[in-house]
Amino acid sequence: MEFHSKAGDPASIPDDLTVPQFILDTHHETRPERPKGVPWLVADKSGNEIGLNEIHKRTNGLAVRLRDEYHIIQNDVVPELTQAIKHSKSTLIITHSDGLEVVTAAARQVGIPAWRVLVLQDQDGHSRPLRPGFEEYKTVEALIQQGSLSGEMVPGRKLEKGESKRLIAFYSSSSASTQYLWRLHKMVKISHYAFVANIIITSAASIIGPSSPSDNTTHAQFLGILKVTMIDRHLRALLRSLKITTAEVYYQLIKLLPQAYICQGYGSTETSGAISMPPLEPKHSRLNSSGVLAPGVRARVVKPDGTLAGYDEEGELQIRTPAIATGYLNDETAWLRTGDLVKIDRNEEIIEMIKVRGFQVAPVELEGCILDHPLVADVCVIGVPHPYSGEVPLAFVTLSPEGRVIPEADLKASIRKHVAENKAPFKHLHYVEIIDSIPKTPSGKLLRRELRERGKNLAIAFNMHPTPKAVMSYRELKEIGIVTCGIQADLGI
Repeated sequence: MEFHSKAGDPASIPDDLTVPQFILDTHHETRPERPKGVPWLVADKSGNEIGLNEIHKRTNGLAVRLRDEYHIIQNDVVPELTQAIKHSKSTLIITHSDGLEVVTAAARQVGIPAWRVLVLQDQDGHSRPLRPGFEEYKTVEALIQQGSLSGEMVPGRKLEKGESKRLIAFYSSSSASTQYLWRLHKMVKISHYAFVANIIITSAASIIGPSSPSDNTTHAQFLGILKVTMIDRHLRALLRSLKITTAEVYYQLIKLLPQAYICQGYGSTETSGAISMPPLEPKHSRLNSSGVLAPGVRARVVKPDGTLAGYDEEGELQIRTPAIATGYLNDETAWLRTGDLVKIDRNEEIIEMIKVRGFQVAPVELEGCILDHPLVADVCVIGVPHPYSGEVPLAFVTLSPEGRVIPEADLKASIRKHVAENKAPFKHLHYVEIIDSIPKTPSGKLLRRELRERGKNLAIAFNMHPTPKAVMSYRELKEIGIVTCGIQADLGI
């Protein structure tokens, strides 16, 4: 079956505006009113306030210099991610000063000269000298100043109706986990329409009403380097990403912030951002839930045999949304296949889980528990097929420096014991595999699909997939987790 967002379709999405035209020149119906004098941006270090007129001036100044000095015009490819330089045939690189050494090394390998590498510094209104060895590189701030002084303008072109759906705004490097080829780092083509659509979809999921404070809100991302000691009475919502949150930490947050919405988001590069949004009820989402479909998003869950799943049936999540990317650079695709195995329950929440003898086990919960082990550096938990339990958890782990000097058998036993002491019997690990690194996307998302294939092979190699037999001993039943204290009598043991 096909699942539709309960929130319905988003507000009207213009198809004749570019991204800068929509953001800087248009007041959309979903945009909150901005009181006069409220800045658009605040420089975090200097505290300088930047208004709309200043943003217009700086944007045009940079555009003038990119056009005149570097001949950057429509359809030129200028991505920032170094892994994509060769694939995208880049002619200009803009990088933050922190990544300059890595970027210049990559640029040399593909023949991009130093004068076509621009440095983005922390903005404070001044262009500062670069550190020794990199003085020859130009800064973005210097170009903005030069372009602003020229007095020239780069006029925005009026698009035809529907043109923004075809006009590419930028290419974004993707892990391509949706195509199961994560090492290729494909370039996703994001149109102006798709990017604008994601802004509108996201705003529909998080409307700021007139009564909501907007001029005195400080976002936590600006306070990342500070230790916040007292925010509980001011915090209204906490959005978790796909990074691991232990069950213990999650329930402590609920206790600490009873008035706040605590939820998890889900999205991808190929959808220009959001796929799901937090449900309005209950206030605290389930640990293994990624929320409900965002406005305008349609989904289907496809089972391994190619048929469509219904409620509570597991399969691969596939998505349609107004914000979907145009495709991959040099590799068009028709359907957005996320590569994530999920189910959609009757509350229409997207759930990632392992099903052990009918019990639901959230991989993220086990991963959080395993990360508490002092010898574990990173972890990914997957479910592998099992003839008696349906699925069982298998953990791929990487070790801390201290763990690398301990015998492997002792480590595996220690990790399994750690989980057994902290989790219910049906959540116990069936096996632990130690590997060098956990495959992830550049943004840090676990690539479970690659490990699922390895897990299936391990299930066979380690006799985790034996042929069922009619009579099993008590020891064998206990080993696969069927025997617990409550049902031993029913089995006649």
